[in-house]
Amino acid sequence: QPEGLKQLIALYIGRCHPCWKDPDVVRWLEKNVKEVIKRVDDGDPLAEEYRKKRQGRYRGTPRNIFRHILISEIKDATAALPPHLANTPVMSYDPLPPEDSISSYERPPARQTRAQQESNPLTAFFRSMLPNFNPQEVPDVPDGAVGGAAAPTDMQAGIGALMEAMRDLLNNIRPVDAPREDGQGGDEFDDQDNNPEWD
Repeated sequence: QPEGLKQLIALYIGRCHPCWKDPDVVRWLEKNVKEVIKRVDDGDPLAEEYRKKRQGRYRGTPRNIFRHILISEIKDATAALPPHLANTPVMSYDPLPPEDSISSYERPPARQTRAQQESNPLTAFFRSMLPNFNPQEVPDVPDGAVGGAAAPTDMQAGIGALMEAMRDLLNNIRPVDAPREDGQGGDEFDDQDNNPEWD
């Protein structure tokens, strides 16, 4: 039998052997095994056809089956692993990762959207609120006419000034002191009538 099929059989036996311990199931299995052996001994062409199918379909074991065998830790199945895998140290949390797997631990490179590339004022405003915003970062200038780059516009300068003004405004906002109940430091307009400056 092909090695791939032997590994699958060992994996199946390790996973499902409790299902086959029921006396009714054992009797059913014995009856069917006797029937299959009788057909093979009689030279049934179906037995030869199935042998050819097994040889063709189980030529090798896919990597994901090896991975499943390693994760399952079924003794008989892991014993059937080829030596190059059985003797190779693997990480228990991710044995034999797929070769085309995507690591979820790495941040994918950020793609610039069309709105970012065109410096949309609304987008620029919202981006300025992000913690990784860099006001010195110069966006890529799209190409202008053939042979030259597009000239910077007043809009970009206006956006920069707007951003700076918004930052100043947000930095200078201070909470107003609450009036004190003891009469000191109260409202500045309390003694407005006594102020000689208004005369």
